Amino acid sequence: MLETFKLIRPRRRAARRARIIATAALVVVGLSLATPRPREAYGLPQEHAQKLNRLVAQSGSTPAMKVFAEGRDFLDNNEWAKAADRFQSFIKSYPKDKDVDAAYYWLAYTLNKQGRKQEAMSWLDRLLQEFPKSGWRDEAKALVVELGDPRAVRQAIDDKENNEIKLIALQSLLENSPERAMQYISEMLKSPNTSPQMRESVVSILGSHGGRQAVPILLQLARTDPSVRIRQTAIRRLGEDGGEAVIDDLRSIYQADRDAGVKAQVLRALSEMDSARAKALLLEVARNTTEDAGLRQTAIRRLGERHDTAVADLTQIYDADRSREIRAQILRAFSEMDDPRAAQKLVEAARSNEDPELRAFAIRRLGERNDETVVDELTRIFDAEQSGEIRAQILRAFSEMKSPRARAKLMEIARGAGDPTLRAFAIRRLAESGDSVQTVDVLSSLYDSERNMEIKVALLRGLGESGQKAALRKLMDVARRDPSVEMRKLAIRLVGESKDPEALKFLEELLKP
Repeated sequence: MLETFKLIRPRRRAARRARIIATAALVVVGLSLATPRPREAYGLPQEHAQKLNRLVAQSGSTPAMKVFAEGRDFLDNNEWAKAADRFQSFIKSYPKDKDVDAAYYWLAYTLNKQGRKQEAMSWLDRLLQEFPKSGWRDEAKALVVELGDPRAVRQAIDDKENNEIKLIALQSLLENSPERAMQYISEMLKSPNTSPQMRESVVSILGSHGGRQAVPILLQLARTDPSVRIRQTAIRRLGEDGGEAVIDDLRSIYQADRDAGVKAQVLRALSEMDSARAKALLLEVARNTTEDAGLRQTAIRRLGERHDTAVADLTQIYDADRSREIRAQILRAFSEMDDPRAAQKLVEAARSNEDPELRAFAIRRLGERNDETVVDELTRIFDAEQSGEIRAQILRAFSEMKSPRARAKLMEIARGAGDPTLRAFAIRRLAESGDSVQTVDVLSSLYDSERNMEIKVALLRGLGESGQKAALRKLMDVARRDPSVEMRKLAIRLVGESKDPEALKFLEELLKP
């Protein structure tokens, strides 16, 4: 549904909540940066990489672990040969160490990364034979399957419990024996014992590793499988790898299937193809006024994401269509294009008087472009505009731009002698969009010279939104000295919302007799 905008005061609680969330995000980032390698650094599931880090951390700083840790560090940088050298050195120098089984595994892993599969298999065989109770046994078995050992692959595919190993086996078999893999996949997809989640994973692996041989199976699944999710997965994979040859098939699936989600997946698949025919089909859906509005919007959005979509194509639809939702989607598509003609179409929509909601929508999208020419256009519209709501949307757009000139326009409105409601809105946008010392200085100076109580309230609230120490001190000064009791009361409430120790001390002093 098209967004609508009103001149309303943002709730302070929501703004504080946003700051808390942002602060929490920074804390999380800080912690993640301080924690050693908590990510999928080695091409394994994250828990395996974390398991390696725990082993290093818990084994202390012994000479043996120093060598092992050097291997881990080379792994982190994808320096496979150097990592293999370190693990080999560990095994040679410390053959009785309690962690030598881990060294066997990671040596095999690094050898495999270098394409030395037979050597890798040899070390894995040694690990499985010499260390039957190794904590790295499951990882070793999975790597044996990945390396394509026929017996291990067969056992993994027949495994009724470990689906993760089974999928690794299928992937390995697709790479080494596609015909056998296709046979197993067909059996698994037909079997009533295969779970829906497993079927979906099998189809995904088929699409990503099956190559051209997978296309007939994927097409059959996309056309006839009773599961919507399977049909969608097959269509997604066809869009990624099927190429020009499947475009007609995708079109027939779109026309025949009644599920909107499946149709939307076809549109997504077409959008990912570098094909003029795929683009033409998207345009056909976008233009079709008898088509479902949601699917038309999806087609337009997908067209906006393509590098080869002509602005003229979407402009033609925009000019011919009367639907607000369709026009809004086209404006959104224009906002995502680098073409100057798309920006100009947004400017035209922002100037037009025929639909205030579309004008507001276009203005908002222009504000996201951070283009100095857009600042000029929006300034001209603002100066000529009579509608307070449209002018407010332009101020909102200015506040979201990283342009000094846009910010200067906000300052001009905040300082001016015009409509108090619009001035208050500009002040709030200034306060919310910047926490610089300069902004605090401007708000404080305006407060001292202002006579309109509505504006003074907006200025105090703006200072309250700032995280600057100078803003807090200005509020405390108002709370102490302002001749207006109402302003002093508001300033005290805003100081009370701060967790700054200086604010708490100030409030305690106020309570003293």
